[in-house]
Amino acid sequence: MLFDGRGTTLAARWQHRESTDIDLFFMDVSDRELDQIFRTFLADQRFIQGLFYGRHGFEGKFNDIPFSFIRTSRYSEQHKSEDTTNGIGTESTLEILSKKLKGRLIANMSYPIRDMYDFAVGYMQSSKTVQQAFRSLDDTSKRMVIDASDGFLIDRRRPIINAAYPVLQSSVVLRDIVQHIMRYDFEKAQTQIDLALVANEGFSGGR
Repeated sequence: MLFDGRGTTLAARWQHRESTDIDLFFMDVSDRELDQIFRTFLADQRFIQGLFYGRHGFEGKFNDIPFSFIRTSRYSEQHKSEDTTNGIGTESTLEILSKKLKGRLIANMSYPIRDMYDFAVGYMQSSKTVQQAFRSLDDTSKRMVIDASDGFLIDRRRPIINAAYPVLQSSVVLRDIVQHIMRYDFEKAQTQIDLALVANEGFSGGR
């Protein structure tokens, strides 16, 4: 089972920024099948090998586009979306946001600025989905998120490209919004988003 996930899928759904890489996730693929897939890529001159994660997958570049093929687990009950990309199934928004939350913030206590932007725009698109991702955490993880809300680091190595909401790409604005979400103070998060949009004179809600 193969899924297109993370930022590329969100960018296609929301048209809020450009995605410069492709992330494919797989389930129910045997180690032997994965080895065959990897060898097929190696035989293609368009593929430049990056890191190899053994039975967990690999990454590299295909036609100069960053590409990853990674084994995944289900992070939410609604892990699959009904839409597809070129015949490949896509992950649900809840699943993607849950991966960003559990696989990055909790695991690393740092957040790429692109992910912070995704959460802010995600809250505009579907506040219930963002809230569901955070509320699905177990008590220990919730406490970790709340405790980290004051001092988490912003990773700017992967910038936001062609932001549809320029006012929301400021690291200062994003930190304020995401901090409120991390503290489960969703009403204040919405207020900060509204204030940021109003403060941007002439903002019309899109490109």
